[in-house]
Amino acid sequence: MKRLGLLLVVGLFGAGCVTPVTFEQAKQRVLLRASFEFSCPPDKLGVQELSSDEAGPVYLGVSGCSRRAVYVRLNTGAGALYLNDTVPPTADPVGKVELGP
Repeated sequence: MKRLGLLLVVGLFGAGCVTPVTFEQAKQRVLLRASFEFSCPPDKLGVQELSSDEAGPVYLGVSGCSRRAVYVRLNTGAGALYLNDTVPPTADPVGKVELGP
């Protein structure tokens, strides 16, 4: 139990240390990831900053090759990581909804 508490404390202190990221740095990270996820060349993708804070872009919108997604910044001990935060249009996150007869 002490070990879990220590890990939690270390994690909380690590989460407070944020290295600022410029839009260009964030754009390059997102383009690499989106290009792979979309199966689309990076030069066919557009990136738009949707929101930011003192550490740089928080949400980035990416579009191209008939796809769109929003990427959100996750601050890690190794720096900022951008993850796809978009639910695919074919996914039903709640489950199937049955309508009456």
